[in-house]
Amino acid sequence: MPFYNATGLLRTAHATGRDFIFVTGNYRLGAFGWLAGPTMEEHATPNAGLYDQRLLFDFVKMHIGKFGGDAGHISAWGESAGAASILHHLTATEPPVFNRVMVQSPAYLWEFDRSSTGYAGRIFRNLSEIAGCPDHGESALECLRSLDVKSLQEANKAVIREEWFDSGLFAFNPAVDGTLIKELPTTAFRQGKFWKNITSLIVSHVYDESKQFVPCWISGKQSVDRYLNGFIPVDKYPEQVAAIKKQYSWWAWKPQSTIHDIIQDSSFICNTRAIFDAYKDVSPVYMMQYDFLQVLGAAQHATDLLPTFFNTDVNQTEFVAFLANASNSWTIEAQQFFYRLQALAPEFQPYLASFAATGVPEPGATRPQAWSPASLNARGEVTDVLQVGLGILGDFTNTTTDAQNTEKICGFWANMSDWLTQAAPAPGPGFSYQRPDL
Repeated sequence: MPFYNATGLLRTAHATGRDFIFVTGNYRLGAFGWLAGPTMEEHATPNAGLYDQRLLFDFVKMHIGKFGGDAGHISAWGESAGAASILHHLTATEPPVFNRVMVQSPAYLWEFDRSSTGYAGRIFRNLSEIAGCPDHGESALECLRSLDVKSLQEANKAVIREEWFDSGLFAFNPAVDGTLIKELPTTAFRQGKFWKNITSLIVSHVYDESKQFVPCWISGKQSVDRYLNGFIPVDKYPEQVAAIKKQYSWWAWKPQSTIHDIIQDSSFICNTRAIFDAYKDVSPVYMMQYDFLQVLGAAQHATDLLPTFFNTDVNQTEFVAFLANASNSWTIEAQQFFYRLQALAPEFQPYLASFAATGVPEPGATRPQAWSPASLNARGEVTDVLQVGLGILGDFTNTTTDAQNTEKICGFWANMSDWLTQAAPAPGPGFSYQRPDL
């Protein structure tokens, strides 16, 4: 299905005189891109996926002029894990070559503990053991490197399945490695350790980021403990886990709601607050809350990609079938959603096309609603947020205060990031590596 090729965006850009070049690239995923921990730090290169992305950006910087592009104005766009990668580039020890950013629902697991008992170290051991290799050290890497691709892929899939069913977490993520990534982005932003060359940003989240990520086995107090222990091991960080339970005081009698809120706040929404707080006094930050058809429960994670990439080449029958299957809804409901999406996309895409071309998200000709940079009100709330929702007079409102993105809850998670960073044990002597020669 021709969807994510940006055809709709490019047509919109051309029709409004805001042409830009859309570039995509591959990077390694799973164990191939995100292995980290002590063994990787000492004998290999963790965060290979970030280096792949840096290579792509460097390629664009070097060669986009040959295609008529402007190497001085490169935008990095990403959603979910892709957006989280951008956050890591913004706080890495080496500067990004891009100078504009659009991040939609940035999400990553906090891999802050570089010790052998940290999350990344545990995942490395699990992969090695499943692959039939030693669980640490140079011999483990030599064994993994000797395996064929199919064997590594099977071990990779097994680790992902095991981790999801056991702890409800995604096994492979960018990790603090002591060289390229010194701290969690949340902490780095707060400490001012981020690159200031970014001239304009779009930062967004959807209304319900976490519904689809709450494990099906969450049903009582013990299940909450089980989830938190995978996220932040209670035997190593008892005070921090106790603080989370105190913050989410309803955890004992509303377990599903508790885990939903913890995932939404820590892994999604407060990442948008962290980047806003960092850049609000540096560059214009355009904030968005995507609530489209939330009255029907439709504003869930990644649904904002639908108007972002919608184009008229999409086969309506196939697309409606996809929507019905993905949302577990009747075909007639999916058909109605398709019609609403078909109407929303021409209003939504001009903002993004304009941002790509000029760094300023401007509306199209239909139902124009200006989008101003966000600001903080006297209560510390993010306001002047563009809300995308089904309204009587239009689908866009720019005077919204984002009630989900509060100083109280995001301040808690910013403090937690700092606290965990300080409490994490040192990785031990000799755990450093050299940046690969690109």
